[in-house]
Amino acid sequence: ARFCQVKLYANDNLVFHQGDEPDAYYTVIRGAVSIYARHSSPTQSKATPDEGSRTKFGVFITQIPPGESFGELSFNENGNHSRRNASVISDGSHGQARIRMKSESHHSHSTRTPHQCELEASNVCVLLLVPEKVYMSEMFARHSEKHHTKEKMDSLRKSVLFKHWPIDQIVKVAYAMKKKQFDKGSTIIQQG
Repeated sequence: ARFCQVKLYANDNLVFHQGDEPDAYYTVIRGAVSIYARHSSPTQSKATPDEGSRTKFGVFITQIPPGESFGELSFNENGNHSRRNASVISDGSHGQARIRMKSESHHSHSTRTPHQCELEASNVCVLLLVPEKVYMSEMFARHSEKHHTKEKMDSLRKSVLFKHWPIDQIVKVAYAMKKKQFDKGSTIIQQG
């Protein structure tokens, strides 16, 4: 836990850009983030979001609420990590209340209660960042199901049926895919 960081992202701040090298695994503590993906990795210079201009980051995929995590799909067991396949943008506090933080000292000119200060965070998303090395050594094996999503995406990209699909659609299909086993001779699909 001592290697983890807590970072604040104002509404519309970029957390990471599609095509970036992976540096951490993220958990939303407060607020929310949205994931956007372009049809292919962008080659233009990295853009930053402006109010109402998120479409330049691609198609909206999903929103990650408090308690949920993201960023694990770029990590590989062999250490040969892939670049980020989507951009993540802060949605700010997403309607949640202020954060209260303990202060080390009390300033005499402050009107706040002793040993407390309030971080005015009316539009800030709070993320916990687990560095890549810590994630790989401590958490990677526990998230094996999430890594199956990456394998599904890789498999879909290799398929003749899906190889020309945009990445945002591949991500949606991969998340929806469920493994199911059938006994030999079982009916898989029945007409009618």
